[in-house]
Amino acid sequence: MIKITLPDDIQCSVENRQKIENTVLNAAERLSKDLDITGLSEIVLAKNIPSLYETPWTSIGGEVITNNLRPPNFTIKLVGTILDASLVTKKETFQEFLNAFRHELAHINDHHKIPHIYESCRNHDDKPEIESVSWSFALKIWSEFMATHISSNILCIENVKRKIANLNDMCLKMREQKQTHDVKLIADILCCMTYLIGDIMDKNELANELDIKIEINEFTPILERLHDELSSLLKSYPNWSDKSVLKNLKEIFCDFINKNY
Repeated sequence: MIKITLPDDIQCSVENRQKIENTVLNAAERLSKDLDITGLSEIVLAKNIPSLYETPWTSIGGEVITNNLRPPNFTIKLVGTILDASLVTKKETFQEFLNAFRHELAHINDHHKIPHIYESCRNHDDKPEIESVSWSFALKIWSEFMATHISSNILCIENVKRKIANLNDMCLKMREQKQTHDVKLIADILCCMTYLIGDIMDKNELANELDIKIEINEFTPILERLHDELSSLLKSYPNWSDKSVLKNLKEIFCDFINKNY
């Protein structure tokens, strides 16, 4: 049985609390019909979630916490917009909540599909720092792409448009602050590109509808390179023998760091 945890300071009746729990459990069942979420033990609804990889284009997001890889045990933390009745009644906001929820469920599914890749990319204590970070970030790029791609069947056009606007803002900031050596900004740009690619891949009609242009043209090649590599990886997933399958993503990350740091 999956445990539902609400914030301690949430003010609601027992009846409303039960309604929220039932909504989350029903959503989990519906959103995971084609996914393996074995080991999911708890879903935590929070008012906000501080994260290394922020999503400034939306107030809705989440994260998966992995506890004890053997046996796998997972906790999902979600920004609980459904705690606010006024937000639940807004269709787009609730759609974004469901999109974020399926995204996190898809992360668990990915853990089950390629557990050996997760283990090897994170088992790097004996490697130089840049080597360990680059493999971890290559996995990060893949996992965020896959989770976004899977959750894109619950897509909010306005959310995608915000991602495009935010990507352009970050690229402009990168140009203005190129001498500041902001590694986090570099990582955020790659992550934002990854989320965007996950949303639009295999959705030609959507891509044509949106005006997907990077205003700072020098960053367009990296977006195209990422798109091509992720598209290639998707064709062979999950039949991967070892982490070397991610070596091109690792090179993309290192090249982008070296060029912009």
